[in-house]
Amino acid sequence: MKRILTAALLMMFATSAFAADTKKPPMKSDEAIMKTAEAFFDAWNKHDAKTMATYWAEDATLINPSGRMAHGSSDIEKLLTDEQTTMFKGSTAKVLQLNVTRSLGSTMAFCDGEMTVDGAQGRDGSAMQQMKIHLAVIMEKKGGRWLFAEARPYSFVQPPPESAKTN
Repeated sequence: MKRILTAALLMMFATSAFAADTKKPPMKSDEAIMKTAEAFFDAWNKHDAKTMATYWAEDATLINPSGRMAHGSSDIEKLLTDEQTTMFKGSTAKVLQLNVTRSLGSTMAFCDGEMTVDGAQGRDGSAMQQMKIHLAVIMEKKGGRWLFAEARPYSFVQPPPESAKTN
C-alpha cells in the first residue's frame, strides 16, 4: 500500500513539474520595454498626444532634443501636443531598438536605443531631413506596465572635418 501511495505522489509531483514547464515564460524586460516603445510610437504616428502621455509615469521628466523640459505626465502631454501640432504634425517616427543596458532592480531599467523621425517640418513649414535620434531613458515598471520615467532623446554632433595637412 505504501508503494502505491508513494508512486501516486511521485506521479502527481512529476505531472505538476511538467505542467509548470509548459507555461509561457515571463516576458523579458527588453521585450516588454520594446513593446512599450513601439506602442508609444504607434500613438506618435497617429499624432495622439493624449495616448502618447499614457506611456509616461506620473512623475516622469522629459527633456527633448531642443532642450525643452516637461515634468509630470500632464506637462509631458502639453509638450507632446505642441510638438504633434507643429514640427511633427505630418511626421512618422519609429523606434529601431531600445535595450536595457543596466538593470536598476526589478522595477527600473536604464535603456539606450535609436529612433528615426521622417516628415518633420521646420518653423517655416519646410521639410526637414530624416532625424536620427539616440534614446537614453529610464523605464519604470508600475502596475505590470513599463513606463518612461526619465527620457533624454538627443542627436549626436558630427565631428568637425579633418583639416588639410600642410607640409
